[in-house]
This record gives sequence, structure tokens and C-alpha cells, in this order.
Amino acid sequence: MPGLVVCARCGKHFVGTSALGNRYRYRYYTCFSRQRYGTKYCAAERLPAEELDAAVLDALLHTYERTDLFDKAVASARCRARSERASWSHLPSAND
Repeated sequence: MPGLVVCARCGKHFVGTSALGNRYRYRYYTCFSRQRYGTKYCAAERLPAEELDAAVLDALLHTYERTDLFDKAVASARCRARSERASWSHLPSAND
């Protein structure tokens, strides 16, 4: 997931980080600016990695369940290709 999430405050990407508690290691996604320069530069909160990973996975699964999206994308690409070919038909060919 690192690099896919963009900070709303500063526009940098989130990176994977972790923190060690008393008993466990906690994984987070942290804004690059906050991680590198501190909260004075970017005060965006750290995002719990497990929750974000689960949310992204759920969104991907929901998207892939919608097969109509692929059909629409293919139809749109074919339409654009036909339009481009039609616009090229008035150009002289290389053999002319």
C-alpha cells in the first residue's frame, strides 16, 4: 500500500512505518513529510495499517465484482480507437 495514499495536508505519499508498544509492534502508514521532518511540517495523523489495508482490499474486491466496469472500459476504448482511425482517414497515406 505504501505510495498509494496521498496526504491531504501536504500532498506527499504515505509510507509504511511501525511503532513498538509494550508488547506488540504496531504498523502504520505515515505521511512522508511527517515521518521525515516531524509534525511541525505536516500534522497528518498516522493511519493504522490493518484498517487501511482492509479498506483498500474491500474496495478492490467490490470493484472487481462489478464486471460491467470492464465492459464499459472496453467499449469506451473501442469507441476512442474508431474515432481516432476516422480522424486519420482524411490524411494522405505514406504511398501517395
